[in-house]
Amino acid sequence: MPGTYLPSDYLPVLIFLMAATAFGMGALLIGELLRLKRPYPEKLMPYESGNLPVGEPRYRFSVKFYIIAMLFVIFDVEAI
Repeated sequence: MPGTYLPSDYLPVLIFLMAATAFGMGALLIGELLRLKRPYPEKLMPYESGNLPVGEPRYRFSVKFYIIAMLFVIFDVEAI
């Protein structure tokens, strides 16, 4: 009968999704197995535009910066 629901019609879609997931997970696994596992001090150091990090990275911003940021987001979304 036309219009009947057959789960077997979705079998190719399921196979495609499983193959795509297996391909993605396989690529991640291969990358994990092939990467170098020897970290060195320069690699572990945080990147700061080529400059050595100086001082405490966390400090408080004034509330006016948050207000300006929220206004920017509001008007940027409205412009779209």
